[in-house]
Amino acid sequence: MSSVEEVSASAPQEDFNIEDLADIVASMSRFLTRFAGTTPFTEAHLGLAEWLGLMTLKAKPGLSNKQFAKLLGTTVQRAAQISDALKRAELISVDQSVEDARTHSMNVTAAGAERLSELNGKLVPLVASRLGGRVGALKGTRRNLIRLLRVVAPVKNAQGNKAEGGE
Repeated sequence: MSSVEEVSASAPQEDFNIEDLADIVASMSRFLTRFAGTTPFTEAHLGLAEWLGLMTLKAKPGLSNKQFAKLLGTTVQRAAQISDALKRAELISVDQSVEDARTHSMNVTAAGAERLSELNGKLVPLVASRLGGRVGALKGTRRNLIRLLRVVAPVKNAQGNKAEGGE
């Protein structure tokens, strides 16, 4: 029995309903699809991945592609696709790292910062108004999503390596 199965076998299951979990996953998917289709995103000509990439690089400039991928929660290959799209749009710059010639450092350009600021300036009132003054709900939702992320977090074996059932 893997560590994941051992944990799940010992967890209380009396109030757990798999349909509730399926509904949450479906709702998250619908939210992401609808959010990406809102007017601010379409006017900015950016997708969710590019927006998240710009937000990440604004918060942590100078990331390598590997670091970028980790923060985005995606594969290195997908992170490279996102950074390539942002670079083609001249929203980020990708420069050879000073410390290691094999790696590159990504930074938001002035045009990228301006586009991000414009988009965020439209997203904030949109989301705040539709939450009807309950903007604190975002923090509670975030806490609950973090709890759900623990469900699928990689389980480490005795040697500290990711075990079966993890990522």
